[in-house]
Amino acid sequence: MKYPLLFLFQFLSFCLLAQTGSIRGKVSDAEAGKPLVGALLLLEQNGQQLKEVQTDLDGNFVILSVAAGVYSLICTHPEAPKQEIKGMTIREGGIRLAYFRLGNPDIDLGGKAEENHQSQNLNRYSAQSMLLRRKSSQQIIETLAAESVFHSGDEDLSKALRQLPQVNVENNNQLFIRGLGGRYLKTLLNGAELPSLDLNNSLIQLDLFPSTIIDHIILEKGYSAEQLASSGTGIINIETRRFPEKQQLQHQLHIGMHQSASFNPNFMSYEGGSLDLIGLDDGSRSLPSDALNLPDNPSSRDLTLALRNRSLAFPANFSTQMNMPGPNLGLNFSISRRKDLKKGRSISYAFVALFKRFSMMYEGGYAAMHHLIGDYEANYELENQLELSDQFYQEQTRVNLFFTLSYKSRRNRISLVIMDNLGTEKSYRELEGLGGRYQFVSGLGPDTRYRTKSWDFEQKNIAALQLLGRHLRQNEALEIDWTLSASLSNNNQPDLRYFNEVYSVNTFSGEEQSHRIIEGAGGEPRRFYRQIQAFSGEGQLNFKRKYKQKRLKSLSWGFRGTAKYQYFDERQLRYSTSYLPYTGGGAANYIQSSNYINWSDSTNSLVPGIFIENAYDSTNNYVALELLLGGYTSSLWTLGPKTQLEAGFRLEGVINAYTGFDQDSISVDGVNMYPVLLPAFSLRHELDKDMLFRLAYSATIARPSLRELSAFTSFDYMGDYQITGNLELAKQPTHLQHLDIRWENYEGQRSLLAGGFFAKYLRNPIELATLEPGFSDQMQFRAAPWGYLLGMEIELRQELGMLGEWGDAWWMQFNFSYIYARAKIAEEELDFMRLERADAPSFRPLFGQSPYNLSILLQYQNKKLNFEANLGLQVQGERLAYVIYGNTPDIIEQPRPNLDFHLNKPLGRHFELRFSVQNLLDSPFLQTQTFKAREYAYRQFNWGRSFNLGFYYNM
Repeated sequence: MKYPLLFLFQFLSFCLLAQTGSIRGKVSDAEAGKPLVGALLLLEQNGQQLKEVQTDLDGNFVILSVAAGVYSLICTHPEAPKQEIKGMTIREGGIRLAYFRLGNPDIDLGGKAEENHQSQNLNRYSAQSMLLRRKSSQQIIETLAAESVFHSGDEDLSKALRQLPQVNVENNNQLFIRGLGGRYLKTLLNGAELPSLDLNNSLIQLDLFPSTIIDHIILEKGYSAEQLASSGTGIINIETRRFPEKQQLQHQLHIGMHQSASFNPNFMSYEGGSLDLIGLDDGSRSLPSDALNLPDNPSSRDLTLALRNRSLAFPANFSTQMNMPGPNLGLNFSISRRKDLKKGRSISYAFVALFKRFSMMYEGGYAAMHHLIGDYEANYELENQLELSDQFYQEQTRVNLFFTLSYKSRRNRISLVIMDNLGTEKSYRELEGLGGRYQFVSGLGPDTRYRTKSWDFEQKNIAALQLLGRHLRQNEALEIDWTLSASLSNNNQPDLRYFNEVYSVNTFSGEEQSHRIIEGAGGEPRRFYRQIQAFSGEGQLNFKRKYKQKRLKSLSWGFRGTAKYQYFDERQLRYSTSYLPYTGGGAANYIQSSNYINWSDSTNSLVPGIFIENAYDSTNNYVALELLLGGYTSSLWTLGPKTQLEAGFRLEGVINAYTGFDQDSISVDGVNMYPVLLPAFSLRHELDKDMLFRLAYSATIARPSLRELSAFTSFDYMGDYQITGNLELAKQPTHLQHLDIRWENYEGQRSLLAGGFFAKYLRNPIELATLEPGFSDQMQFRAAPWGYLLGMEIELRQELGMLGEWGDAWWMQFNFSYIYARAKIAEEELDFMRLERADAPSFRPLFGQSPYNLSILLQYQNKKLNFEANLGLQVQGERLAYVIYGNTPDIIEQPRPNLDFHLNKPLGRHFELRFSVQNLLDSPFLQTQTFKAREYAYRQFNWGRSFNLGFYYNM
């Protein structure tokens, strides 16, 4: 009986709901764009008040069960004049959206209502409201709204960030702000750190995050006491979707091609695992269990057979094959829903799933090493150590799962964010050419040739869980924000293989001859099994107390603790070639079972062959830990009717612990603890209602990454510079002092003209350098004594209506900065340089800093034909990539302009067609050395253009 009654109850409820409608909306400050908490909404009909609700802590409100009819909606707030929407028609089952922007009557953003079931999500900030937020901020920030990301058609975070002023993204994951990147940046997800998946990059992998999870992005170029102290040029905070306004279902399909890789029948690859297509290793590459164990006190026969069996346990997969890639493919699915409950409460969820697979390659690349041999004055050219052609082929897969569940009442908000990202890269690379550095060790003379090949599969995974809360207490005067975050990342290289050889070429026939494998030229064939595991945990608790006093506006204080753990394990195996010297034929012909060592029972003797040896290197294994505990306090003061000052300080204590081994396998332990007290203040003065002057000073600290501390050795290819960390850097963190002066003029809703000057002083800036005079392929992170940076920047956002009727459809964003940055050369190195060169300068360019940065974004919207397009250009100046000790010129990375094009065309109410071209200019990646007016290339290649056609569905 109960089931028919339950069905009847649900049916009647549905009928009642169908006979009523609802009103949803948002109330914000017209001048600042901030949500207004506690605004009162009154629903009236014929002068009679029917319902009354208040906005929640996000400025949102919901009025449920409104009978069909015509109403008036009145919005009031103690700090702003009331607004009223008259003649609001509610239909059965309809949803009416009401937007109120209270405050400055001179701004044409007054309350309005519209009946549009497909309206934008009120919580996914518009470009207009984010610009207002930037204007009202006490700090120097840049903002990017989800609306802007959507209209640009950007698929992932690495592409979306290019819309931010003064931000450059290269190779999808290298991020720069004001021309400086790497260790001086922080990327946060909902205010919390995530561990990096790349040993050589401390930032999160940006292309793992789909743009559909973004609510808004804030770049903090100024610093306040509540921010992380461990940054040097900026903090990027990515806020994810949490409170959708309505149910939403989205599908995206992207089909594209890389100009060189897609459908190329000569694309080089190798036989991998059965699950490579979906970005997973099926286990066939794993290190065989017990394969490295040998019997105790074996006889010669038993030892020989054990070595053979060990070698047989590993697949002899040193061959390559032609594998034509298909089109680049991307699939994106997202669903979100919000359920409004009684008494202003609501619960919502969002789920996003993404899959991407694409190929890329380059051929005709160039890799070389040049060095000054002998006296500076007596030489007019650098000596070639290596001069190689370079070709590279890669297939990439990305899988992303994102889920958020949120609960909100009028004074409380709690969100759970769960994310799991997977990225894999399967690649093959081959370099060959002149190997001058090996001419003596090989005995082949000046015509020595060198060839190195590598086969790689790298699987990166990061899982994160965040719990975030915000509460209002004491009549909205006290704000409490807290965050609990935990993330686990894993970077697995299950079988990285190298094969290196030297040879010469017959002068008459042109054929290869005298093939050899020698330890001094890349060494014997090797297999690496690497794994990086990292954990990051974080807790934050922040308080903000607002006051209605004449001078003191607010007082903030809070605490933050983080724990980071990183474990790196590398197992290295090599094929011993002493019993069967290599005579040519390539890796696949040499490394095969018929060439493995064996034992002949008939002759009771060893059959010469190759076999696998355990080449474990203790220096390439370590455990590192970082614990941070900090607290801050700051206050906001009114110095006059148009002037506000925020001042505070931050106290942090850090413990770095590291356990590794030196070259003699002796344990190397380091524990360092240092507290720092860092002040910060910012002044904001309104010259008039649309014009601001800002002045900010702060001190921060850029601590060395765990990679910069570790003794792990990495290299771009066998034969290139070998890079190791430096544990002493734990005692030499980079201390920075910042000064920013800025002027801003806001015109209308999308226009801005801003400019300013900035300066930094750095103590112990870190650089990557060779360590001794003469030719050396060993590099290490080290600290320069000190450095400085002086810069100016200008920013323009402008609608181009002043150019006439055709200009109304155009909007432009222009940003340019010029920076002069230098680092002091250590006295010991400077003395050595001046032994040969009396005029050697005392300073060199600051490591990693570009002297200029330019970005232009041009948007076009044709309302008649219903489409929009944008064109984005980014370029930053040359920057110091490697420091070479002494008078050999440093290696400089040259400018690489990047131009992207996007086109969006709606097809009816729910569909949209998107087309994009990335890297239109296909500018070369180029690193050079310049000696006495002659330029030498160190690395050069072109990534190629990519074309994408996307279909977007929104319901």
